[in-house]
Order: sequence, then structure tokens, then C-alpha cells
Amino acid sequence: MQVKYDNFETSNGDILRIKIGVSVGKAEIHYIGNDEYKTIDITGVAINDVNQAQSECKSGAVVVSKAAWNMCDQQRCIATRIGQTGCAQVCMCLCIKLTVRACSM
Repeated sequence: MQVKYDNFETSNGDILRIKIGVSVGKAEIHYIGNDEYKTIDITGVAINDVNQAQSECKSGAVVVSKAAWNMCDQQRCIATRIGQTGCAQVCMCLCIKLTVRACSM
């Protein structure tokens, strides 16, 4: 996604930048409202972690939370630890595996 869409020029000449934060873990979805108005609230450690990863991420980068980095096959990734939270900025991964229960690289 970064290769294809970072520095993407729109039809009106605007340049779009992308930054990606990734985490793993459980999250809870709460549906709030009634028939006239409904909203959702998503909470959990995974949500807090992905918010932290995203906040430490600069445009054009991919940052994974400490939990996500611990699930990575670190022998196949090149990354740099950033910040005080254990997040890692990923420069390259040789493969990506997705499972129903977790996402790991």
C-alpha cells in the first residue's frame, strides 16, 4: 500500500501521504444507540496500542506496536525501535502471513 499510494497525486494536484500503525490483540465493539441513531465504540488494549503506533509513525512509514513486533518473524524483517513504547518502524519484511486470530509478518 505504501509503494502504491504514498505520495499519490490526486486529480486536482494534491499530494496524499500515508502512515500505517499496526497492532494485535483483542478489542471489544460496543453498539450504542436506538433505532433512530446508532454509533459504535471500539475499545481494548489493541486499540490503545495501534493508536500509540500510529502517533509515533511519520508519513510514508509503517510502525508496529510492541505486541505486533513480538509476533513478527524478526529474522525476516528489518526494523528500528522508536519511542519509549517498544514500537518498531518496519523498513522491509520478506513475507506477510495473515490468520484469523492474529496478523504477523
